[in-house]
Amino acid sequence: MSQRKYGIGFLFLFDSIGYVYKGKKFAVYLPEELLTNIFLRLGVNFLLRCKSVCKTWLSVISNPLFVESQLRRALMTPTLLIIDYPRAAGLPSTNIVNPFPRLFEKCNVVSCSYNGIVCLCDDNDAIYLWNPSIGKFKKLPPATRNRPPCLLRYDKVVFGYDSISDDYKVLKMVYENSKDFMRKVYVYSTKTDSWRRFEDRIMRKLNGFGQTDIVVNGVLYIKSGSELITFDLHREVFGLIRVPDFFGKNMSNVLDFEGSVGIVFKSVGDAEGIFLWTLDDVSGQMQWTKKLRINAYPGSLWWLYCYLGAGLFFGKMVPDHDMFIHHILYDYETEETKLHVRENVCATVKYAKTLVSLNGFEPLGNMPTKSITGKKRSRGSSID
Repeated sequence: MSQRKYGIGFLFLFDSIGYVYKGKKFAVYLPEELLTNIFLRLGVNFLLRCKSVCKTWLSVISNPLFVESQLRRALMTPTLLIIDYPRAAGLPSTNIVNPFPRLFEKCNVVSCSYNGIVCLCDDNDAIYLWNPSIGKFKKLPPATRNRPPCLLRYDKVVFGYDSISDDYKVLKMVYENSKDFMRKVYVYSTKTDSWRRFEDRIMRKLNGFGQTDIVVNGVLYIKSGSELITFDLHREVFGLIRVPDFFGKNMSNVLDFEGSVGIVFKSVGDAEGIFLWTLDDVSGQMQWTKKLRINAYPGSLWWLYCYLGAGLFFGKMVPDHDMFIHHILYDYETEETKLHVRENVCATVKYAKTLVSLNGFEPLGNMPTKSITGKKRSRGSSID
C-alpha cells in the first residue's frame, strides 16, 4: 500500500478526532484493512484516544488480533521505563516527575517486564500485575496465609512469561515457618488465576534473596552466587548451571543479549578486561562463550542492568572523577559511553508499550512515564 494512501488515512484520522473533540459529528469511511494498518503505526496513548472516536475504531483497536499485531511491533522497539519514588513528606514537588500511583507507593518492581506487563510486590505480601501504558492492573490472590510477619522480608519474587501457553507466571519463594531450611515455591498462573505449591531441592542453592532474573527462550534464569538457577516456565522444572570460576567479578544483571543469556564479568590474569559472556547451545551442549569486550570508563564503578538492542546497554556508573550516580548508555559497536543527568529513581525496566490487558485487569488511572527507546539515538541525545 502506498505511502500516499497512508498519508490520506492519517489526515482523516486527525480530522475526525478534531471534530469529535469540538463536539461535531461526521462519518469517516475508511476500509478496515486501511484503518488497521494506520493504527499499527500509532503510539498507545493515541490509540486509547482513538477508541473513543466511534464504535468502528473501538472494534478495530480492541480486536485481539490487532492487540497481538501491535504487541509484535512494540517488541521490536523496546523502551526503558523509568519510575520515580513516590512523593515523600517535605520533598518539593518539582523533584518528582513520574511517581508511582498511590496504590503502589510501598511496592518494589520485580526486575523484568514482559509484553508491557510489570510485576510489583510490597512488604505486606501483596503482588500486582500492571500495564502502565493502558493504566490497568490486577492484584493477585495471596499465595500463602498466616505466616509470621518477620519472614516476609526473606521472600523472593520473580516474574516471567510462558510464550508456549501464553501464560504469565509469578514465582514466590518463601520460608513458611522459622524452622524451614529451604524455601518453598509457589507458582501463580494467569491462565488459572491460582497458585500451586511444590518443593525442589535446588532451592537449597538459592543464595540469600537471589540476585537478578531474566526469561530467555521460555526459561527463567536466577543468579545465585556462582550459579544460575533455571526454571522452565512451561514444564515448571528447575535446573542448575554453574558459572565458571575464572570469570572473576560480576558486573551486570543476567541479560537477554540477542536471544542468549549473558553476564558481564571482569576477568583477571592473562585475559584481563571486562567481557560479555553468553550461554549458548554448542553441538547440543550449553557452553559459555566470550562474546565481546566492554570498553567503558576505566577506574569507574559501574553496573549494566539490561540490553536494549541495537548495540545499547543501560546501566549506572559512578565516574572516578565524580561522587554521583549517573545513568549510562553504552554502545558496544562504537565503544561510546554516554553519561546522563543523575536521577533518584525507584526502578528502571526494559519495557514495551502495548495494549495487552489480562483477565481481571481494572483501571488505575493515568500515570505519566518517561522512557528511552532501544533504537539508535542521535549523538548528544539524553535519557530526558
